[in-house]
Amino acid sequence: MSWRFLPDATCPDPSDAAEGLYAAFVPFASVVVVSALYATGPAEVVDVTAPNAGPLTPVRWKMSSR
Repeated sequence: MSWRFLPDATCPDPSDAAEGLYAAFVPFASVVVVSALYATGPAEVVDVTAPNAGPLTPVRWKMSSR
């Protein structure tokens, strides 16, 4: 799974949110899950992947309003 945290008027710096999510996966051994935290452009990205995952297909998730 991959999360992209983008800044907006409500949250101009999403790095704390991204780091908080990443911290939830850090304790897992790399044989269970491989996680990464990085920035690309304005986005903070958290990627979590099973170490034995085959080819991945990107799927966009469209959030619905509540």
